[in-house]
Amino acid sequence: MRRHILTTALVLAAACSMTAQHKPNRMIITETDGTQHPYIVQSLDCITFDSVKNVVVPVSVTQSESTSLTVQFDMPEQCSRFLVACYPKAMTVYDVAEYIAEKHIMEMTEGGSSTINGLNSGVEYTVATLAFDKYDMACGTATGDGTTATAAQQKAHVGDFYYADGTWSTSLDASKTVIGVVFSTETSAKDKAMGWTHGYAVALNDAASMTPWSDVEAFEDAPYQLYEDSYVSDTEDAYLSDFDGFTETSMLLHNGKTGNHKFPAAEAAAAYAAEAPLSSSGWYLPSIGQWYQFCVNMGSLSESLDKKSSDNTGYWGNNMTNIIPATVNNINSHFAALDSSLYTPFSSEYNWFWSSTEYSSQKAYYLSFTSDEWAIDLESQFKYIKPLSSHVRPVIAF
Repeated sequence: MRRHILTTALVLAAACSMTAQHKPNRMIITETDGTQHPYIVQSLDCITFDSVKNVVVPVSVTQSESTSLTVQFDMPEQCSRFLVACYPKAMTVYDVAEYIAEKHIMEMTEGGSSTINGLNSGVEYTVATLAFDKYDMACGTATGDGTTATAAQQKAHVGDFYYADGTWSTSLDASKTVIGVVFSTETSAKDKAMGWTHGYAVALNDAASMTPWSDVEAFEDAPYQLYEDSYVSDTEDAYLSDFDGFTETSMLLHNGKTGNHKFPAAEAAAAYAAEAPLSSSGWYLPSIGQWYQFCVNMGSLSESLDKKSSDNTGYWGNNMTNIIPATVNNINSHFAALDSSLYTPFSSEYNWFWSSTEYSSQKAYYLSFTSDEWAIDLESQFKYIKPLSSHVRPVIAF
């Protein structure tokens, strides 16, 4: 009898132990589409539900000057704070809330009037807000449009120094922070629509090296990462007039978030460390046509290239004369007034620089200083390639 009681006690003790071990310590929230979000529950006292209005902060532009907009923000109750972003209305913004979170220029905890400075004249801008509720959770967005007043602006020249405050000058202004050197005063129609009419400037340093254009596998087909059913290379010589590096970089960044591939070169260019002025495009991966402008304007190369068979690529040079050292010297001469610690000079050794322009399902365009062939090439390379000689040098439109 005693043995039976002892056995029963042991069984009950084991059952209690098993029950203690299996006490729920996870909370699972399942959305209507079946997506589950598990949370570790160390000690749970209660779960409270609260009804919170999806707050937004309306925007209205009340005054415009040539380089600024004065904006009224109407902050509602239950809104703890809001973020503010400003961008040209002509710009394609794929996700407004995401853009504001990443590119906001102000964070405010009360409504009222505020002035956004450092804009381009004669440009229609969108001012956007992202509101946060009393629990500091992101809620709704609101936008308002306004156009800056038109005013005459200084003309830019190739070789001008471009500064962090959005200005430029031919002679170096030691009181300002140089972030780039102007390599073109011709911008694309898309860039002009966004107010970037003065030109393009190249960054003082690389954003990355040994970086692939895409994370595709070797020889993998990844077609139409930019345009839905075409490549720039489909039309003869179209690559020479493709100046839309900003638009192409924006598309690559968006596709990298929503598609099956990432685009490390574009991501590196957009994340370049030097702070970009609000009046500019921000940093991006240049198109192959912009690299063509760079070589002609800063390298003093001819506008005419030799064709490489029929594949819509081209090059400068021949097997009789090495043009690379003289071209590189011409390029670097535009940086010479700067302290050598501030910039990375271009090299006459074998180096190449990615562009944003897609060549085919497997390749993208790049600029190459091909020292072993005494040539400077605008050609195509496999998207997955990332040798030591590959670089990402960003540019900026202004």
